[in-house]
Amino acid sequence: MINFLKILMEINELMGKAYELYLRKLGSLDENLIFIHFVEEVGEIAREIASKNLLKKRKFDEENLKMEISQAFIDLFVLAKISGIEDLSEMIIRKMGEIERK
Repeated sequence: MINFLKILMEINELMGKAYELYLRKLGSLDENLIFIHFVEEVGEIAREIASKNLLKKRKFDEENLKMEISQAFIDLFVLAKISGIEDLSEMIIRKMGEIERK
């Protein structure tokens, strides 16, 4: 449990770093643009999973799947920050508690 809590505490730090990186790279951050980029990344994840499990025409690329999932997390971190969520860790803990109780 301690490692899990440590990871959750580091999420806020990662969120801040992702936000600063995007801000430096893009100059300004637009919630709609970041959301669209996130959806695009989810599509890339879906394509890799489909190529692994459903489509035999396309070669599955495990490394690409890892990178797309990582990018999706970064986009979510930035989206959370833009949306005014300062303590994402707290919200994750709260949501996991809700899931556990269901």
